[in-house]
Amino acid sequence: MKIKLRLRHKIQFIIISLSVLVFTGAIGYIAFKDRQSSYENQTRLIEAQTEKHANQLKVLINEDFAVVRTLALAFKTYKFLETDQYQKLVNQIYDHVFQGNPEFYQLWDSWELNVVDSTWNRPTGRITNTRLREKGEMKRLVDIRSLDGDNKYYAKDKALARELISEIYADAFSEQKADKKIMTTYEAPIMDQKKFVGLIGVDVTLDRFQEIVSGIQLEDLEGSYAFLISHNGKYAGHPENDKLNTFIPKNPTSNPDFNIYQKIKLGKPFSIVNDRGQEERFVSYFPIKISRTDTYWYLGITVPRESIIQQVNENLYVSFIVGIVGLILLGIVIYFVSINISRPVQSVTKQLNKLSRGEIKTSNKLKLETGDEIEEMAEALNQTIEKLNQKNQFAKHLGRGDLDQELTIEDKEDELGLSLVEMRENLQKARKEQQERQKEDEINNWINQAITETSDIFRKHNQNIKNLTFSTLQYLLDYLNVSQGGIYVKNDEEDEVFYELISAIAYGRDKLIEKKIKNEEGLVGRCAYEGLTVYMTEIPEEYVNIKTGLGDANPRTILLVPIKNNEEVLGVIELISFNEFADYQIKMVEQIGGNLAATIANVRINQKTEKLLHRSQKQTDELAQQEQEMRQNVEEMKATQEEAQQRQHEMTALHEAVNDIAYVAEFDMDGHLIDMNKNLEVLLAKPKDQVIGMQQGSFAGTVDQEAFEETWEQLRAGESITKEQKIKSGNAYVWLLETYKPVINAEGEPYKVVNIGIDITHTKKK
Repeated sequence: MKIKLRLRHKIQFIIISLSVLVFTGAIGYIAFKDRQSSYENQTRLIEAQTEKHANQLKVLINEDFAVVRTLALAFKTYKFLETDQYQKLVNQIYDHVFQGNPEFYQLWDSWELNVVDSTWNRPTGRITNTRLREKGEMKRLVDIRSLDGDNKYYAKDKALARELISEIYADAFSEQKADKKIMTTYEAPIMDQKKFVGLIGVDVTLDRFQEIVSGIQLEDLEGSYAFLISHNGKYAGHPENDKLNTFIPKNPTSNPDFNIYQKIKLGKPFSIVNDRGQEERFVSYFPIKISRTDTYWYLGITVPRESIIQQVNENLYVSFIVGIVGLILLGIVIYFVSINISRPVQSVTKQLNKLSRGEIKTSNKLKLETGDEIEEMAEALNQTIEKLNQKNQFAKHLGRGDLDQELTIEDKEDELGLSLVEMRENLQKARKEQQERQKEDEINNWINQAITETSDIFRKHNQNIKNLTFSTLQYLLDYLNVSQGGIYVKNDEEDEVFYELISAIAYGRDKLIEKKIKNEEGLVGRCAYEGLTVYMTEIPEEYVNIKTGLGDANPRTILLVPIKNNEEVLGVIELISFNEFADYQIKMVEQIGGNLAATIANVRINQKTEKLLHRSQKQTDELAQQEQEMRQNVEEMKATQEEAQQRQHEMTALHEAVNDIAYVAEFDMDGHLIDMNKNLEVLLAKPKDQVIGMQQGSFAGTVDQEAFEETWEQLRAGESITKEQKIKSGNAYVWLLETYKPVINAEGEPYKVVNIGIDITHTKKK
């Protein structure tokens, strides 16, 4: 037998009974599931705290790195200063930065000697500036290092040429080197373009990081603490000072395949359970990316699992109490709510049934004044009916093709309204795309028609450039409705290249205009030189003036299109109009210009071939006449060749004799050494590859620049010079009597200088 109850009785009986049953059944499930869920929530909280503190440390490290990077970027921008000014500025910046950053233990740099000293030509050698604190005061040090080669650490940093952080190390912070501190070094390269110039570095102690790490403890989780490890797995911060600068255990878990050193190289957060100690501990690790390096440090927070479980149990007890109190309050609330709901709900249900059948008449609106959610429900139902009527009218307009009709959307969650608006937009978009495709097809057909018709012109007039260009120009003017134009063709058969106006038309008439334009001259010359289209809508007043029966008028636009064949500009098409050109019209002219260029090239090849055939016939006759003369010349050449070979043997012997007894060197026309013989290499006591490229006169130690310029000015003029020069050889000096002789090339110009020196030291000693 089915029991019939009033709505409010059903609400009271069913909801309260069901709540009690559900709550009772959930107690056991919560005891089983909520424990694990709470545990996971606690571990996520630990991981979030690890990330938070890791980011705080990251900010501190990156702030220090920003100082080093800023110095590295700033120093390379002051190279325009004089050396003294630059050194003064560097010292001022160092003092200011070092004093403003008390956490810096040392601030140092390292500059390549071959950058700061133009006379130093070795690949190694550097000068360093250092700021350090001693007895509470700042001390400055300058040192020169690596003259005989870079050490392996500096050579590695120099080869990498990027920001680096060193592995942590123990250093003596006090003057007696007794108070050991854990330190690290930040480095940033100084680059000029892609060339390594030097390094900026800062040595910092990890005391402030140790202080921060020691102060990290999670509230309500007894036994928790934090630690900091470097990229190679050393403790950089730990509540126990004895563990600083020692390696973290490789595998603190029961998983035999786990390797913590591999994990920290990945730069990703992770968590583990350390179950190899006296108590199980949950450990969360979060990476700290060191500035712009590829290096990661890690912050870890470890918590005993027993503390986490204790917190989970406390949360579970609180949940049980809150649930019981909530159940009692729920019964009281349901009792009163059921009375207010049951009465007006029938009216709402009736109208909802009508709405479900698709009946959306405005006469179905309700008038309820209950002052609660039922009244709001009735009002919402009324608004739904009103909005459905609006959407119904909107859909009817769309069905009739009225795509400009608007529909007001008041709520972003109105899916039906949004769908109708999206449908209207899609219909508008489809209509627009159809119109654009139609327009694009019309343009392509218009361009293809022009290409086809001009191709017929090219085939018809492929023997005469004048007829070819005139017919092409006439077609373009008619097709584009342009009043005036011309075609310039490149003429490179004379001494100077120019562009000649071959065809010119104004108002449908051929204009006999003689006009030659040099390369880069005017707009036409620039267009030809750059090989790019020129389109101007504002042209100079005097550029062109069209005279008609109605008076004088200036055109509005000019279009210049290069006639190019395989990147070679053979001419220029010039079109002048009162109307502006559309992009597709310019594109059409460019395509026709390319086809015209190929035709002009073929015409010229045919013309040149004809000339060459005529010239070849003439040369054949001349060669027959010259053949007889050549037979006579062969006999004379044999005799001359034998004499030349004899002279060559004599010159070779002379060259070997000079190389045996003299010091021979060769210089380019700027005075730089390009070759020398073995005698000079022994005299200088230096390998050839170390002195090649040195300036003439620098072997004595210094160069008299004024005398150097005067000497080489005479040599460039083709004059020979003889003078004495003192050269340093080991620890002694040698006097040479030198003769500088310019060597002349086939064009009659000197291209190098030969220097022959004789030792006259013995005469100088007398």
